[in-house]
Amino acid sequence: MSLNSKTVTVGFKVPPLQKRKIKETAIRLGLDVSSYLRELFFGDHPKIAHLSAYPDKLIIEDKYQAMVEQHLKKLEKKYPNYSNSQFIAAALEQAVKGEQQFIPIKLKKFIK
Repeated sequence: MSLNSKTVTVGFKVPPLQKRKIKETAIRLGLDVSSYLRELFFGDHPKIAHLSAYPDKLIIEDKYQAMVEQHLKKLEKKYPNYSNSQFIAAALEQAVKGEQQFIPIKLKKFIK
């Protein structure tokens, strides 16, 4: 029997919120938690590399994080067959199409 033919569990403690975020990220990448953490630690998974390569402008600022998550959860409940990426892309497309009304009326409260 080879030394690498068996697997063992390796663990570490994290707060519940971090555990949830790890699981959500793994699911979003199409991985189970174990595969996601192994790839983070040992490897170079293409989906993880792609996620890490996002420009800063695509990262949601902390002050908007809770609001965005809340809206996405509402949309997920109402439309379970759509992804968060689809919701965000559709919202941005609508904002661009209706820019004359959207930007001055709806968005100005967030631009400071």
